[in-house]
Amino acid sequence: MAGMVLRPVSQITRLANRISAEHLNERIPERDVPDEFGRLIATINRMFARLETSFDQIREFSLSVAHELRTPLTILKGESELALARPLSPEETQQLISTYLEETVRMSRIVDDLLTLAKADAGQIIIQREDLPLAPLIEEVTEDASILSAEKGLSVESTANEPATIHGDASRLRQLFRILVSNAVQYTDPGGCITISSRVQGKRVHVAVRDTGIGIPAEHLTRIFERFYRVDEARSRAKGGSGLGLAIARWIAEAHHGLIRVESTPGKGSVFTVELPL
Repeated sequence: MAGMVLRPVSQITRLANRISAEHLNERIPERDVPDEFGRLIATINRMFARLETSFDQIREFSLSVAHELRTPLTILKGESELALARPLSPEETQQLISTYLEETVRMSRIVDDLLTLAKADAGQIIIQREDLPLAPLIEEVTEDASILSAEKGLSVESTANEPATIHGDASRLRQLFRILVSNAVQYTDPGGCITISSRVQGKRVHVAVRDTGIGIPAEHLTRIFERFYRVDEARSRAKGGSGLGLAIARWIAEAHHGLIRVESTPGKGSVFTVELPL
């Protein structure tokens, strides 16, 4: 009787041992009988489904990291080979050094962003919370936007900056808003406009960064905050983006018990809104 009762356990063990990292799509056949073994099988299958999703995300993340680092390394390798092929003039040497510096800065930025996200995932970043008046921070971010957009001739406006106090980390929130402002400047053509506003609605404050830039197609909006996800690979690469900024922005918002969302119309612009509890 014990052997008959425990026979399903042996079957479950045998099938579970067969499922590995290369075969996470396999599942244990579920039983028609709604007994303890049936519930155990269903639970194990759900666990394997979560593992499969996690492994797929890790593979995609690893491929993205390799892709991001391969491009600057290829450029450095090619420039080095050209430099060794023949003597360089002082002007060519200066240009070569400039290229090295540009690509090194790009790789350093990617590594720094990856380290930030890795520490965030591991819970190793401590959010220094304090009662923080938000209006001075928005003023500072508006000034930053004006400086960043000066070269492109963009106009920067602050349509509303309502007084609000939140419990948060000033340096991290400053990083969040600078990411949004930097993106707005990058993807807005000369002569465009960037608008920053903060309004109190109920028990939350809504901070919006609006631009009149190129916009984001609707099919990309659900993935725009994913790591390394970029709407236009060529355009982002030319402007120095790594595809990690918005992922960091979302983490900062969620670490403050808030959220971030985007609305966009191609050719007309985008608005990123951060909601934070008062």
